[in-house]
Amino acid sequence: MNEEVNNDVLRQRAEKKLAQNPDTYLGTLIDQKRLVHELQVHQIELEMQNEALIDARGQAEIALEHFSELFDFAPVAYFILNPDSSIRQTNFRGETLMGKPRTALLGKKLILSVSIKHRPDFQLFLGHSFVHSGVQSCELSLDINSKTIWVSIQASANINRTTCLLAVIDITERKKAEETIFNQAHIDLLTGLPNRRLFKDRLQQALVNAHRQQQQLALMFFDLDHFKYINDTLGHDAGDELLIEATQRIQMCIRESDTLARPGGDEFTLIMADIHDPNGVDRVAQSILEVMAKPFLLKNESCYISVSIGIAMYPDDSENADELLNKADQAMYAAKKLGRSLFCYFTPAMQTLAENRLRLSNDLRTAINEKQFSIVYQPIVELSSGKVEKAEALIRWQHPSKGSVNPIDFIPIAEDSGAIKAIGEWVFLQVADQAAIWRKTISPQFQISVNKSPIQFQTHSLGYRDWVEHLQALNLPGNAITVEITENLLLNATQAITDKLIAIRAAGMQISIDDFGTGYSSLSYLKKYQIDYLKIDRSFVSNININSTDMAICEAMILMAHKLGMKVIAEGIETEEQLLLLKQAGCDYGQGFWFSKPLPAVAFERVFKVKD
Repeated sequence: MNEEVNNDVLRQRAEKKLAQNPDTYLGTLIDQKRLVHELQVHQIELEMQNEALIDARGQAEIALEHFSELFDFAPVAYFILNPDSSIRQTNFRGETLMGKPRTALLGKKLILSVSIKHRPDFQLFLGHSFVHSGVQSCELSLDINSKTIWVSIQASANINRTTCLLAVIDITERKKAEETIFNQAHIDLLTGLPNRRLFKDRLQQALVNAHRQQQQLALMFFDLDHFKYINDTLGHDAGDELLIEATQRIQMCIRESDTLARPGGDEFTLIMADIHDPNGVDRVAQSILEVMAKPFLLKNESCYISVSIGIAMYPDDSENADELLNKADQAMYAAKKLGRSLFCYFTPAMQTLAENRLRLSNDLRTAINEKQFSIVYQPIVELSSGKVEKAEALIRWQHPSKGSVNPIDFIPIAEDSGAIKAIGEWVFLQVADQAAIWRKTISPQFQISVNKSPIQFQTHSLGYRDWVEHLQALNLPGNAITVEITENLLLNATQAITDKLIAIRAAGMQISIDDFGTGYSSLSYLKKYQIDYLKIDRSFVSNININSTDMAICEAMILMAHKLGMKVIAEGIETEEQLLLLKQAGCDYGQGFWFSKPLPAVAFERVFKVKD
């Protein structure tokens, strides 16, 4: 009722105003209507904007929820960090990577999980990420639950530089693959030492540092003596075991800063940088010799092996890596020549010797074809009767420019270069032909001894069959030839060596042990291979007298040989006293300058031919 009254009142007022000023009132009314309309339109627009705002908010909430799902279930570990590396947020992959639930990770500093050696790098990386715009990258390792995990990290700070988002990918398998590839190229897989390639890189770096700091550097080159014998005798597994233990022994003698490498085979190299006391190099070399002299237990057998060490110094000997290595190698060879289990420093004379060796090695290749070799024969005298029915064949080399070259100088070179095989075959053919002649002109039982290098036994060729065929072609029995070998060959005999010795015996040829007593003697080997002759080394014969130790040794060897059914030949007899003492001791044969120096075949026959 009140609303109707009010409407009437308003209508009456409007009519009154219209009657008083119809134009003004109408304009005002129109304006008011227009205003109301605009207000209505504005209200509609506000309502539409509000709906859009509500819709945008909903979409944002949906997007945020979707982003949260993407963040949580992403295949990459995400971490949101504060500038101090404390974790504000992480996802499920981050939990897996760190091995802890996110509730235990929030607030913890990620840097504490970075490996200690990489923490300074991570600190710099994170600081750089907060300061600079754009994505920053790095690779480092984490120590998590006693495991090392390699990761690749990409980081980007927010606009306000208050937080930083890290995307962390586990690259451990890739790093392992890279490490495997690197090791195959640079690390000796047996010993774990640097191989030849990595060693040369380390040596070059060490020389650069030594030059910059004006310090001395020592390079050692060492080789295991007679390693091949043990390797061939007990097998490659035992040889590998020996190399591993040898590595461990050597590492006990050196500093952590030194670089031990295995370039290959039974060779080792050692870089000793920052040398302040030259005597320290001697001490290291001597300690290596001592630890290597101790027995190695291989396949329940005690085996002995020594090492020969060569040392070259920077900058005294050379400033070039390759030259320094060559000079250390030359010094090592000198140590071997002096008797092994020694260390030698490089001297200029060694360079001259190495150059001569190289030239001789090249010249040996043509010596046979150019007929530079000849054979001389030293008589082996039966002491009880004075008869000469045996001789030892000795090779001589008449070099076209150097003249006579001592066998002591060229035989080792021939063995190292492999030329000894061809030389040995040539010697045998010459000796067999001469034996056939002397069996007719001197004695039907004449026998010639021919030295056979261990290298000839180690080859896989069947050269001994050619020997047998040649003897048969000459109508010679096998016992026309005695093959002289060293006792070390028997001590380290492989199956191939054993087969060849058995074949030689089966062909009727006899076997003599040269220089007996100077190596590692073994009675079991003497019995196993049915040795015919023992040759007492001249080092024992030269010093014998009635009460000498050498005399006692000679008597013991003669008695032992006779008990084993072998004959004894004493080398190096040069005096009548030596001859008489050896005869009294029961020695069977003698050889030396007292009887005759080695003679060419023609001269030998002239002296020892049986008179008609």
